[in-house]
Amino acid sequence: MQFLRNHRDAIAAMDFFTVPTATFRILYVWFAIDHAKRRVLHFDVTDRPAAAWVVQQLREAFPHDSAMRHLIFDRDAIFSDRVLTTVNALGLRPARTAFRSPWQNGIAERWVGSVRRELLDHSVVFNERHLRRLLGEYVAYYHQDRTHYALEKETPGGRLPSPSQGAGAAIVARRRLGGLHHPVPLGCAEEWADRFWRATTSGTTGSPGTSKRSNTSANRSCASGASGSVAARSGHA
Repeated sequence: MQFLRNHRDAIAAMDFFTVPTATFRILYVWFAIDHAKRRVLHFDVTDRPAAAWVVQQLREAFPHDSAMRHLIFDRDAIFSDRVLTTVNALGLRPARTAFRSPWQNGIAERWVGSVRRELLDHSVVFNERHLRRLLGEYVAYYHQDRTHYALEKETPGGRLPSPSQGAGAAIVARRRLGGLHHPVPLGCAEEWADRFWRATTSGTTGSPGTSKRSNTSANRSCASGASGSVAARSGHA
């Protein structure tokens, strides 16, 4: 664990997970994710995974100027000697987990769980192209809007605060992933919470009409801008 903390800026992980389609085919998703920022470095989808295909994904995920120096992965048979040779050729030190120990690749396993809970459990996948599009939209949402406790409630891609547009402006939520998630501008949530707290603690709550007007005013405190998810304000691991 101390090694992971000390070198996390140079550590990445890769893994596979499977997705069934509406026609009962099984699709395989390969991805690589970095430990420091939880950024998804690369992903792709296939119905026939092979070592040669994994080698190509590694070349796309880790260019020669990559800052990554360590790569964690499990003992799946597809990660053969050919894959190990490519990992070494890319300047990465392979670190294989123990047998039946998915917790040793926890960052990758957690991302798989997030994808399933936040996207795939609510979707019917038709084919490779459809799954690739869904995952592309999810990765964009994950990088731009989804916060993490490990990142001090920041997102993997970083967020820019949205300047307030005045008391008459409305909070505008954006539809992401077909409406599964509705992020709003970063800054709006904080301003709304601050105004709501002041309205409910300033002694004006005695009158129901006054309290309602205060809440409505607070709800119109800022306009759309850079993204930040209210649903994710509490943060994710």
